[in-house]
Amino acid sequence: MFRELCIAAVVATAAAMTPATLIHADIAAPRVCGPCYENPASGACSGKEENVTITGVKGSFCSPMCTKAGACPKAPSGCTAKPECALETSGSSKPTNCALICSGDEDGVCPGTATCKKVSGTGLCTYDA
Repeated sequence: MFRELCIAAVVATAAAMTPATLIHADIAAPRVCGPCYENPASGACSGKEENVTITGVKGSFCSPMCTKAGACPKAPSGCTAKPECALETSGSSKPTNCALICSGDEDGVCPGTATCKKVSGTGLCTYDA
């Protein structure tokens, strides 16, 4: 009976939500920082982000943590690089942090003053400080 009540409450709550509310509750784009993927030289990274540098790559960026499902926060407005759960922290067996994957052309424009740097054939958006 308790399970039925919980399911009924969820259904009733979802029915009362407006379409705009449902769009805002986007599970695939977790809200763990604001703004996300910013320049760490401009101040501390926000929320659940880390200041990331990659060996052999010039620059750094604020990297949000991936969700358990591997989702990343959306890219900043005007940025066409794709957020991906692609970075492994030391000692990890799977990706734990997000990066903006870019191509260096119109299909992968980095935010702000970040530029696309190649790492083993894959582009990452980093800031040159």
